[in-house]
Amino acid sequence: MDKDRTFTLSAPRTEAEFEAYYDLRWRVLRAPWAQPRGSERDEFEEVADHVTAVDPEGRLIGVGSLRPTGQGEARIRYMAIEEAWRGRGVGRAILARLEAQAQRRSVSRILLNAREGVIGFYERMGYSVAGEAPTLFGVIRHSRMEKQLPPEQTG
Repeated sequence: MDKDRTFTLSAPRTEAEFEAYYDLRWRVLRAPWAQPRGSERDEFEEVADHVTAVDPEGRLIGVGSLRPTGQGEARIRYMAIEEAWRGRGVGRAILARLEAQAQRRSVSRILLNAREGVIGFYERMGYSVAGEAPTLFGVIRHSRMEKQLPPEQTG
């Protein structure tokens, strides 16, 4: 576990932790657009790496996942941060953890689809816009973004 002054990063392990993880994804990424429960999951959950951020009281405040896709590439999906915690380093910490996991898996390029409102965040983290991505639910515009990762440093 990584410790920060205000939150801790880890991976969900128990059924209850995964339930809370999926609930946060649904509440932040799907519920505001009246999407059903279950729409916050996909067929790659079993092979993805999952990261959570928890506040000092044990409340889940952020999540993200990394799915290797082959040929040295992976996709970051389902980044979601509780509104009260946005702009406080939670997303940056989750993304850094996912990138480190990608490097351990010998991933050299990460791809993601970013909602319009967070493109600047990903650009500050070294990602570049590579084109348009599908519009989600007919209203949420996305851009395809990518980042080349340096090889994992050993020693």
